[in-house]
Amino acid sequence: MQKNRKLKQEIEILKENISSQEESEKREEILTCEFQEMSRLIEEKDKHKETLESKIVDLQRKVEKMEELNKKISEYDSLINENAKLKNHADKMEQMNENLQNTSNKNKYQELQKKYETIINENERLISTKEFMEKQLESYEEKMHAKGKNYSSIEQLQSANNEIKMLILELNKLQTEQTHGIPSDIPNIYLLIYRVIYK
Repeated sequence: MQKNRKLKQEIEILKENISSQEESEKREEILTCEFQEMSRLIEEKDKHKETLESKIVDLQRKVEKMEELNKKISEYDSLINENAKLKNHADKMEQMNENLQNTSNKNKYQELQKKYETIINENERLISTKEFMEKQLESYEEKMHAKGKNYSSIEQLQSANNEIKMLILELNKLQTEQTHGIPSDIPNIYLLIYRVIYK
């Protein structure tokens, strides 16, 4: 009887051990599954982390490029503004230069116009003087022709002819100086005519 009891006890203990072992195996299997799931999740998380890190690096590069681009745009805008200022300054300088040229040309034109008018007036006066002297010469020649028979000697007639030649030379000189201003010896010509005619 005692042996039977002991055997029963041992059998019960074995059953309990077996049951405990099965539970342990089940629990181990569950833990294994949970571990695998955790590993999978961790792996996915690591992959996701790597993806995020890669995206962050790309974003940082893009930000750096954008900052560099903004810097270049700012420099370009500054250059555009500076160029606009220089162009505006150049336009003003060109306008001032054009105004100065116009003023200079206008002044030169006015000076030339005055010189031209002076030359025209002097030429007209010289022509008038020449015509007057030619008339005086004609009158003188007529008087000399009328008085020729009254000369007392050939020497006086020759002297008068020499003075006529001098007067003709003075007239020719006056004709060549018409475009060069007033001859300084015109009063002497008047004096010569007066002296020859009325002496």
